[in-house]
Amino acid sequence: MALLFGATSVDIAGNNCKLLAMTKREAIELFGRAASQYDLARALGMTTRQAISKWPDKLARDQSDRVLGAALRLLRRIPRDLLARIRASSPV
Repeated sequence: MALLFGATSVDIAGNNCKLLAMTKREAIELFGRAASQYDLARALGMTTRQAISKWPDKLARDQSDRVLGAALRLLRRIPRDLLARIRASSPV
């Protein structure tokens, strides 16, 4: 398992996982301008914000996928610039 220190890709258990260009702040703001780590944790079905506080500033693809899934489920608006970065980083 590799550590994340500003990498653009990381090897986790032998799998190459590209990082999506989404920050923790952007993830939180998807759930409102005055949203908090608690709001994001609640949207993801977590009982505490502590898990979110331990996330890196640049999210890994699995974290970004969870955030985007929750945003879509809750009918949140996803900014165009974030959508463009998602498309650009998509492996498919």
